[in-house]
Amino acid sequence: MRDVVKWLVALALVLAPVLVFAQVHFYKWTDAAGNTQYSDQPPPKGISYVRIEKELTPEISTSPGASGKSAAETDFEFKRHQQAEAEQQKKEEAREQEADARQAQCQRAQGRLKMFQEGGRLIKLNAEGEREYLGDEEIRDEVAKAQQAVDEVCK
Repeated sequence: MRDVVKWLVALALVLAPVLVFAQVHFYKWTDAAGNTQYSDQPPPKGISYVRIEKELTPEISTSPGASGKSAAETDFEFKRHQQAEAEQQKKEEAREQEADARQAQCQRAQGRLKMFQEGGRLIKLNAEGEREYLGDEEIRDEVAKAQQAVDEVCK
């Protein structure tokens, strides 16, 4: 009986590291909305994905909750992470507003170009505030300026 117990203890000691250092895998893919997804299950068929292997190693600590950082350090890192995320969000919003402004400017430039290309009787105000009709040469110049503006703004 003692020999059996010794063999079981020896077997447990040999297998313990194998069980402790287990390896898991995750799947990463992009859904139809463009969001990155992570899961321990593969995505639906037809969606390409990346399989991520991760070796789980236990964290051994000598005191409860000892991760090498104090609560103040952990809190500081958390707040710093939140601040970085907030700054990233502000940058993203600024980029979106800039893109919207460029789109509006492009639409105005295209509208101006269309107005000059369609022709008709076009007027401008002179220095005295009186209306003057544009001649063919002035219209051609305005079409060229408007086309240049569209080319620059609507990249």
